[in-house]
Amino acid sequence: MAQAPFLNPTIPFVGPIQNGLKQGTLLSFHGTSYPSSNRVCINLQIGPSVAPRDTVALFVALDFNRNLIVRNSIQAQNWGVEETHGPPVALIRGQPFKLDILCDAYDYKIAFNGSHYAEMKHRIPFQSVFYLAIDGEAQFQSIHINSAGSTQFGGSTMPMPGNPPGYVPMPGQMPIPGQMPMPGQMPIPGQMPMPGSYASGHMPSAG
Repeated sequence: MAQAPFLNPTIPFVGPIQNGLKQGTLLSFHGTSYPSSNRVCINLQIGPSVAPRDTVALFVALDFNRNLIVRNSIQAQNWGVEETHGPPVALIRGQPFKLDILCDAYDYKIAFNGSHYAEMKHRIPFQSVFYLAIDGEAQFQSIHINSAGSTQFGGSTMPMPGNPPGYVPMPGQMPIPGQMPMPGQMPIPGQMPMPGSYASGHMPSAG
């Protein structure tokens, strides 16, 4: 079941995920970066607080400076291990983009502009996620959150897997009150600095 979309939200943005994140939940983001964009950050977190930041089960960032889609998590104000693997991606400033996040039993699946990009295994139980927070330099036209019972990958439908595995918290790094810059990144006032589509209920094949 889909909740009402967030249309033209003001960034930074914090909004609820109705009934919490579930296996099969799909989040789709339509936005446009600015000519001067450095990064756009999306946080799936357990609570609404951003300063100090609540636990973040999934942090995804479009890093225009490094031309990467970064993934990470935050627990007790500590960053986990940054993940940046994935195929080459062209992050173009001043252009529209679509980012999709699918919550699977074992991991999050991430697509960019219609092509599957990467996965990140669950570090924190996804059932604890009830809020979405966005900051960075972009304008968003819409955010859609939809719960689905099956996924489609490469044209073939497959049921969602069974019970998710155990979750292993990742070690933290350098807690900084309020804002938490990632290694090698400079903080930008009013934003959470850095240390990376699926149609409703469907997953695109690799690009």
